[in-house]
Amino acid sequence: MHNFPDIPTGHFAIKSGPMMAAFDCFEIILKGQATHAAMPHLGNDVIVAAAQLINNLQTIVSRNVNPADSAVVTITQIHAGNTWNAIPDSVVLRGTFRCFDSAVQTLIADEISHIVNTTCAVFHLDNEVRFNPENPGYPVTFNAEAETALALKAAVAVAGENAVQTQPTPSMGSEDFAFMLQ
Repeated sequence: MHNFPDIPTGHFAIKSGPMMAAFDCFEIILKGQATHAAMPHLGNDVIVAAAQLINNLQTIVSRNVNPADSAVVTITQIHAGNTWNAIPDSVVLRGTFRCFDSAVQTLIADEISHIVNTTCAVFHLDNEVRFNPENPGYPVTFNAEAETALALKAAVAVAGENAVQTQPTPSMGSEDFAFMLQ
């Protein structure tokens, strides 16, 4: 059972199958040649490359994942430079991706690596891609049919049929309880 602020107190949302998304983090480090901002031709601009990379990563869900499958890829951090007049030698991008299917999870990770490598090749940059650098990631929270039927019966007995939603929209949030369900 998980608390969801958008479900009224005393109500339940129950269904079998995927209920909460798999969760993975990634860290991308772009490495180039620093240079003065007035002489960009003498370096490799990791800032421009990072901007292009962010746009390219957004095509994973829109062009590689089946539109019938839910998924999200989100950049949540960008760290680079510390002065006004120089292009830095590196950029760190961090983010997350979420989905409801392990095959889609693998596809997204493969596409992130591919897009980073090809974008960096265009800009003559080195890179490093790390998945789940500080946590293990979470699998899909998948509710089994038999146990879900028991939970549904208990929720109806406690709260009444009108307080139990049986077809809630799965959440892109994630939950470590998914490990126990595995």
